[in-house]
Amino acid sequence: MAGMLTNLTTVASFAYKLAMSQLMLDHANHIAQELALPGKKPMLLAEVKTFVAHPDLDHDGKPEFRGTITSSNFYFSFYEGQCWSIVRCNVFPSGAPYKFRDPLPHLAELARTPQTVTTNGAYSLATNWLTRFKVNIAETERKYGKPSIYQLQYLSEKDEKLDTGFYYVQWGPGSDGAVKVSLLGTTGELMELNVYDKSLNHQPTLAITNWQELMATSERKLQKQSDGKTVKPSERSPK
Repeated sequence: MAGMLTNLTTVASFAYKLAMSQLMLDHANHIAQELALPGKKPMLLAEVKTFVAHPDLDHDGKPEFRGTITSSNFYFSFYEGQCWSIVRCNVFPSGAPYKFRDPLPHLAELARTPQTVTTNGAYSLATNWLTRFKVNIAETERKYGKPSIYQLQYLSEKDEKLDTGFYYVQWGPGSDGAVKVSLLGTTGELMELNVYDKSLNHQPTLAITNWQELMATSERKLQKQSDGKTVKPSERSPK
């Protein structure tokens, strides 16, 4: 177990990192089930990469809850106790597990592949995923209006701009907006979901309630306490 968590920061205790990793993983599994994400379910801690960010103290003197869970198929990013971002890792050809693949080198291939998703279909898929992710679409559109929906385009050798079916559905102004979903119009698969406006994110807030105890627990003491048993270091706090 210790070797699996070597990529985590060393400021927090091992016990705290382990508790936070398990809590993020449990919630990532819940999201994967709710959104019917492709890949093995449930994900196990031994099969994922985790990162616990530097636990700066918040205004209450508690460590901030920030980190990621990365499976072979998806990144799940957490900030202030909430999952706010999901990113697909390996959907393109030769995609390596745990590694994001930039779509740009694959645009020519996508432009040659028949699309199965229309603009209306992209909106329907995006709003369905967001609803399952606990984003209220009516609330979002009252605040930001209808989304902009556009595709990445490929410039052919004949200087023709060809649609690739790589859709972006975005609410709010700017390069990323307030909420943004990308998907493949060739397969209807989710590529990325980001909720930048925290007021629209109704995911449960995760918290480690016994963080003081865990921060004071050494790895050796944790090993003695667990002794093959499941440690229950954390729980969700009510929203």
